[in-house]
Amino acid sequence: MAATIKCNSVLAKFVGQTVGFVRVNKSWVNHNNSYECAAWWEDSKIIVGVYPLVLKKNYLAPHNLYLEADLQAEVVDDFFPALWGGVSVSNKPYVAKNLGQIRKVLHRVDIVEGIAKTGNSSSDMDYFVNPLLWDAFIEAAKESLADYHEYFAKVWAEYQADNSRISSVSYCTECMSELGKAIDEMTRYKGYVYQASDYMLNNMVANSNWVKAA
Repeated sequence: MAATIKCNSVLAKFVGQTVGFVRVNKSWVNHNNSYECAAWWEDSKIIVGVYPLVLKKNYLAPHNLYLEADLQAEVVDDFFPALWGGVSVSNKPYVAKNLGQIRKVLHRVDIVEGIAKTGNSSSDMDYFVNPLLWDAFIEAAKESLADYHEYFAKVWAEYQADNSRISSVSYCTECMSELGKAIDEMTRYKGYVYQASDYMLNNMVANSNWVKAA
C-alpha cells in the first residue's frame, strides 16, 4: 500500500506539470489485453530514452497525488483475428496487423519511490524528481496525516457505539502508518541531499547528469 498523499494549495499549481524525469535504460514488452474481446491482445516494446514525469491527481477517492510518464512503445506482435463465439472465422493463419506502430504506455510512479531513487543509478530505470519540490511533498504528506488523524478520531468514536465501523478504523490506521513511513523516508532522502558530504553530493549530481539531455 502506497502512502495517500493528497494535494495541498502549494502543489495544486504543479498538477499536470513536469516535475521530474525517468530514464528507461532497459526495454521491456508491455502486454495489453484490455480489449473488448478477451482473446485479443497486443505486445509493444518500450523505447529506451528519457521521458517527463508529470504530477497527476487522482480525481476519484482518495484523491491522491502520483507521478506518471507517457512511455513510447513499438508494436512487436498482436492478435486481432475475426472471431465468432471465440472461434476464428478464417481458415488462414493470423498475421499481425500493427507491427511497427507506436503506442503510448502509461507508467505510474509513486512519489516517495521517485524521490528515493533520485540521484541513484539503476541498471533498468533512473528517476529524477525536482528536489525543490521535496519540501512541498513532505508538507502535503503531513497535512494528509493530520486529515486521517482527524477522521480516525471520528470513526473511533463511532466504533465505540457500532462495531461495524472497524473497517474504517483499520483503513485509517493503515493510511496513517504508510504516511508516517513516507514522511520519514522523504525527510531522510532530503537529508542525503542537503546534508551530504561533497563526495556523496558529487555522486548524486553525476548520477543525474542524464537529465540535462531531457
